[in-house]
Amino acid sequence: MPRVCLFSYFELEDLPRLIDAIEGSGMPAETRVHIGSYGVSAETSALVLASPGGRYSPMFKAFERTTAWERRRLTPEEERLVNRSFSGRVPDFPALFRLTSAQRIGWGVELGRRYRDTIRHARQAGVIVNSWQLDELATELAESRGREYRQFMRGLLRGLCLGRPALNDPETQGWVWATRKALRLASLPVDRELTAFWLELDRAAFRVVGEEFADFVGDPARVARAWSDGQRALASGGPVRRSLANRYAPGLTPGYRIRPGYGGNVRGLSRAGVNRWRDAYIAARARTGAAGFAEYLFRYENSRTFVMQDTARAIARGLRL
Repeated sequence: MPRVCLFSYFELEDLPRLIDAIEGSGMPAETRVHIGSYGVSAETSALVLASPGGRYSPMFKAFERTTAWERRRLTPEEERLVNRSFSGRVPDFPALFRLTSAQRIGWGVELGRRYRDTIRHARQAGVIVNSWQLDELATELAESRGREYRQFMRGLLRGLCLGRPALNDPETQGWVWATRKALRLASLPVDRELTAFWLELDRAAFRVVGEEFADFVGDPARVARAWSDGQRALASGGPVRRSLANRYAPGLTPGYRIRPGYGGNVRGLSRAGVNRWRDAYIAARARTGAAGFAEYLFRYENSRTFVMQDTARAIARGLRL
């Protein structure tokens, strides 16, 4: 399996410094470095592709309403070639819950296809797009209305992976971010609906990125063991879930943007202390099995040059293990 890593979510003006940090990190030769933020950007693609090993993977939101939820944006020629079903506004979730399972899945497929429309149109304009990211398999998938959310997500994954066959979109896998709670669904016995969910994820995911947004506190190896529970849940399942476990990449944050849910340097460690803790955590995760590493959120305090440099070096060291 090739060495891969992902650097995600930044402002365009900060991207040159992030790329410089990655290039100076000692990344192992032949590493495929995927980089992307929300939405498709020609400027981002050009900067990423100019970097050795760089691959452009823009990011799309799953459950947060974006402009893609409001309507299709196809050319008149494209419109003539596709089915007119699901061409309007994607319903809000309370309305989606009142629909049939097939309708929920259908709206999910349509949203995924709308995201692929943006990629197709960019490629037609000469922009290189290698893959995509989806943010995220959210905790709602494992809560009281989880079945309905999972049905919509199944469609979304299918639409992102397959695009619109009538418009000759190629099948393309992407990086799928996932919360711990969503991945712990893998420890449940499967029924027909859960089997369909895991199969759809298996087809769509190049890597499953488990959000291991831990506080930088305590023994890093012990914390790494606790936060790898999503991967272990996948590995304890049947063949499809084990296949996903083998494509699991721990997803971390640089640690200096302190907000609920992001973990990081909550105890005010020195720069050297942060680096020691992060390095030990990544080393522990490399020893227990990781199909790459991902870092999320290079904005605000995390956009400082030394943070980008330290984070990129840590990922490079982890990939060398």
